[in-house]
Amino acid sequence: MASKTSGRGRTNTRKKTTAASKRAAAKKQAQNEFIRDEVKVLILFAVSVLLLISNFGVGGAAGGFVSSVMFGLFGLFAYILPVVLFLLAAFSISNRESTIAAVKIAAMAAAGLILCAVVQMINGEKGGAETIAAFYTFSAHEKLGGGVLGGLICKVLTGAFGTIGAWIILIALLIISGVIISERSFISGVKSGSKKVYDTAKEDAQRHRILAEERRQARYRAMEERK
Repeated sequence: MASKTSGRGRTNTRKKTTAASKRAAAKKQAQNEFIRDEVKVLILFAVSVLLLISNFGVGGAAGGFVSSVMFGLFGLFAYILPVVLFLLAAFSISNRESTIAAVKIAAMAAAGLILCAVVQMINGEKGGAETIAAFYTFSAHEKLGGGVLGGLICKVLTGAFGTIGAWIILIALLIISGVIISERSFISGVKSGSKKVYDTAKEDAQRHRILAEERRQARYRAMEERK
């Protein structure tokens, strides 16, 4: 009987020791992952700052080359690209196991490409670019337009749907990306905004009626006094 009790005691002790070891290992792994994530974020921050200052001509020869490539690929969007890349990467690291986060990151990347195309539509025609090399050269030298990516998107859309059709598609895609990123309904926002406009107009109309009635009564009293 004593032997069985002693055996159970040793088993329970081993189980407790194993559980404690697993908790310690899990805690150690979590700490290591936290340190790795911190190092990644700091490296990303440093790289983003270097890319950002390179866009303003203070990054040396290497920075100038990288800046030229960024403008050639992304056009005017390259000015904010380092900040966007840092935010996307940091968001991805902190939410690496979230499917929703992955979808949002994809939507943010899509929104960036759409903005490149929008910029190309606004002022890219000034360079008269029609080929990939022309898109790249114009944006890299002038720091305008949408770069290769924005230029190609615009060329495909305008070629297939015309300028007006391209604008409609770009705006629709930009709204869709915003809905995915913010998780807010565009239609509900429009309805809410329309209701506010309607309520404001209704209140204004009511105020005008009250003021008109007050003016009418004032004229009536003035006429009575003259009698």
